[in-house]
Amino acid sequence: MKRLHVLALAAILAAAGCGDDDDHHHDHDAAPGGDAGGDGGADSACDVDSAGPPDELIYVSNADSGEVAVVNPRTCKVTARIPVAEAQGEMNASPDGAWIFSPGGDSNDLLVLDAAAGAVDRRIEVGARPVHTFWAPDHATFWVSNDQGASVSVVDGATREVIGTIAVGNGHHKMAFTAGDPYKVYVSNISDGTISVIDGATREVATTITVSGGPHGIDFSSASGRVYNCGSAGIEVIATEGGGADTLVDTIETPGGRCNYLHFDESGRYGWATSSAADAVYVVDAEDDTIVATIATGDGPDKVAFFEGDRAVVTSVFDTQVTVIDTVAGGALGAIPVGRAVPDGADSGHRSISRSLDGRHAYVPNAEDGTITIIDVQARQVRGTVEVGGHPSGIGVVKDGEGLVYPR
Repeated sequence: MKRLHVLALAAILAAAGCGDDDDHHHDHDAAPGGDAGGDGGADSACDVDSAGPPDELIYVSNADSGEVAVVNPRTCKVTARIPVAEAQGEMNASPDGAWIFSPGGDSNDLLVLDAAAGAVDRRIEVGARPVHTFWAPDHATFWVSNDQGASVSVVDGATREVIGTIAVGNGHHKMAFTAGDPYKVYVSNISDGTISVIDGATREVATTITVSGGPHGIDFSSASGRVYNCGSAGIEVIATEGGGADTLVDTIETPGGRCNYLHFDESGRYGWATSSAADAVYVVDAEDDTIVATIATGDGPDKVAFFEGDRAVVTSVFDTQVTVIDTVAGGALGAIPVGRAVPDGADSGHRSISRSLDGRHAYVPNAEDGTITIIDVQARQVRGTVEVGGHPSGIGVVKDGEGLVYPR
């Protein structure tokens, strides 16, 4: 029996758990103010009735204030602020928790933070406008997308130095990594309508696959051994092995329009694809490449993260809530209020999410409020809202000996 066998029926009920239209496009009151943080800034108190996150620190990039805020999620306090001069975006940690990596966007470099020292260790020159970062499956190399440079840069995880730059297609890039040794890297080139396939051992482009317009969200299913890409025609399925490797073998229609991001859960069987056109998430079964559920979310669903206790959380770009989903029973369990994201009337934007190292808590940046919301996903309640700075976006999570890496 399929793990999500009731999802199709539960999708009908999902909207009831997500709040009605009156919940969209307005501000929620912030949590009560607490004592000042270590930098003298205001912080909000934690909800003492909710279980605290593990003993860890979260690093929050603030795009408008040129700094990274360090937050203790147990106390909901800012413990330090690290000046970085320019806007920083997506954050990623090393597996041992020693380093935080953040692409600098217009500065064309990759910032490396020393987690123990709470300071900038170095800046690595990469390509034009680096945005997204990915760890290879063996965690030996770190891959950076250069969205205006038609390239990806490869960084040695041990020496923290660039060891190669690979020319790919044009536009915004996402990457999917296959399992095995050697692995392959599939890079979506949104402006060219292509996917570049890179040999992980030689770090050379092996072939280029033509797909439908605007390839974007892309991920690998360990269950089927195929890559799934969000394009204008739907979710395109690419074989990675055998005689038909690196060819388009199927297209899964997404009735509400193209999807944005696509993430497979830890089983590798079910892919979760967000659709801002449909305000829903499509659940794809990689066993037979079919959509087994369409679950209603908030306005403009964006990122999906998976948590302990068979829970998924979906962020929404234009909404003041995130949606919690039961990944076994199927359907939404309800909406949790967060701060503002992209202003009303904006054409696009993103709302990221990160998770605690124990998988129980979610960290959600609220760009327009200058805050992050800490959520106990199991209890489905906000534990605290912390003021961190101007336009927070990326979040890195570390503790002694461990860091939250993406992809896992």
